[in-house]
Amino acid sequence: MGHIYANAGHTCVWLGPSADNSDAAMEFIASSDSIDIRDPKLLRGRIPFSALQALFARVWWSRIWVIQEIILLKQITVRCGDKGVDFKRFTELAGKEAQLRSHYRTAAGQSAGTAAHARWTFISPGTPFYTMFATWEQTRQKEKSLRR
Repeated sequence: MGHIYANAGHTCVWLGPSADNSDAAMEFIASSDSIDIRDPKLLRGRIPFSALQALFARVWWSRIWVIQEIILLKQITVRCGDKGVDFKRFTELAGKEAQLRSHYRTAAGQSAGTAAHARWTFISPGTPFYTMFATWEQTRQKEKSLRR
């Protein structure tokens, strides 16, 4: 299977049909490159939390063997219903979520930070990809800053 994945040019990940407001979640993920986690307005109604939680609770994310697919594939589009999003947007979003979690962990004791942190948790840390998502995005951000 590794040989097949390594030689694939473009792969489509199918999360299933539209449900639980998944269109809103996919649109939010598609905009992840423009999300500024330092913006205090971000946490006020702009994030479709329940839709994102439902999307990341789908069974595909919990399958261990798909880690191999993600590591070996060159170009990946994630589809849910009629919406398709490049996989790198998922890694960007997970990286930003990880940064916020880290920020609020270090700022523990600030009630506003704790409340905001509790609301910004839509990717379960138990998801096999959570750590990989965050790691990939943090690596990408470091590479981006080194190029400047």
